[in-house]
Amino acid sequence: MLKGNVFALNLNLTGIDPASLRKTLEPIAGIIAVEQTPPAPLIAYSDDPVTAIGASFVTFAAPDFQSTVWGYPSFWMVLSISPNLKIGANFTAYEWLGDNIQTVGPFISASWGDNKKSTNAGFHVLRLKGPDDFHINNIGIELSRNIRYSNWNVAIGYSAHFMQCVIHITDKPKSIDINLLRFSAYRIFQNNMQIGSEISLSRHLLSVQFLILKYF
Repeated sequence: MLKGNVFALNLNLTGIDPASLRKTLEPIAGIIAVEQTPPAPLIAYSDDPVTAIGASFVTFAAPDFQSTVWGYPSFWMVLSISPNLKIGANFTAYEWLGDNIQTVGPFISASWGDNKKSTNAGFHVLRLKGPDDFHINNIGIELSRNIRYSNWNVAIGYSAHFMQCVIHITDKPKSIDINLLRFSAYRIFQNNMQIGSEISLSRHLLSVQFLILKYF
């Protein structure tokens, strides 16, 4: 049950018992993993060449299902090399939970199927820095099944994130693995814009994102 403890997370690790650092960072790493995972439609099969941008402006998260917190805005750029191969990047520069964060890194995806139904696989390598007390390197793998109806784009997927958290106060990295089930639904407007939501679920996190995607 949610306790209503809004904005409970803190990026300041000063005074944290070293034995508790992993537990402290896990909910933070989960939100970062959500923000760094490409939106499902951006890695789906597309018949026509695609150049697209995406933005997650609002993310609501419930880490450990005991507190609530807002995430941070995250942005993507995507370019199709062929109908079933795309490259892109994620980037963010924002003040979150009282600290500055910057995240950047590339991803690549491949698809099998057609414009209506496709199975998609993605791989990304991203780094988050900026907080005074740590930075995070994230290697992520995404798998999804995308189905496009006349005006809707829906998907179900899974993403695995293998994170190395380098903690500045100890200089000892902590490995944190995040596994997310993802569900998404987007409304298609004039075939060049999609607005929708993605729900991510793990054993330590429930997250709901609201996103907008623009195709050129």
